[in-house]
Amino acid sequence: MKRISCSGIIYKYVVYSDSSCIASVFTEEFGKLKLFMPKAFTKRSGVVKFVPSTLDILRKENSDLFKLYSHSPIAKYISFLEVADISIRLNLIFDIIDSLLPLDESYEYLYKLILNINQENVHKAIIYIIYIIFKISGTLPSFYSCKVCNNEIDELSFYLEGDIICDKCVGGKKSSTPISTEVNTILKALKSNSTYKSTVIDLPQEDKILQLFVEHVEVVTSKKLKSFKSFRELLFYL
Repeated sequence: MKRISCSGIIYKYVVYSDSSCIASVFTEEFGKLKLFMPKAFTKRSGVVKFVPSTLDILRKENSDLFKLYSHSPIAKYISFLEVADISIRLNLIFDIIDSLLPLDESYEYLYKLILNINQENVHKAIIYIIYIIFKISGTLPSFYSCKVCNNEIDELSFYLEGDIICDKCVGGKKSSTPISTEVNTILKALKSNSTYKSTVIDLPQEDKILQLFVEHVEVVTSKKLKSFKSFRELLFYL
């Protein structure tokens, strides 16, 4: 057993008893962890979700469940909880991380991207972060060329069962999801940091891309992403 201190974000928990819970945490050094919190609900403390915190953890050998002694939220990230535009997107991001990434593997770059989210870049940040999750999990579809003919996609394309197909090859496949020229332009920009930085994304464009991304997660995992319905309802309410 080893006592460690690290930076991490509690994004989900399941109540275990009146005062304890089992928390899902995404850390800078160790990626996803499952932590037992023996004093999660007391008069002096509670569970703070989505805010990057300093974690005091006891790592146990030969076990996927570690013990969390304390978590201290970092003050400069309190907006992650207080700003609804950020917190609802973090909920979706971590739902996708839970679906695609294994436990106890380091994803330092991904963690740093999450720390860089703010109210000004939130529309672009969530798209880029999910794109990176696809890349590191090995589930990224080719948004740039048709799976059937390998020709570069210039305008309209379609998403079908994990692949991108051009309008010439899709034929009469009714179950395919159309991808507009506008969305294709943004997806292509993801290949270049400089191009993506200069790309302007509004709320309707973000929504279209997230619908595509969530459909892809559901195809890859064969499971519905339950958080997405409530995410969209909140997205347009806010």
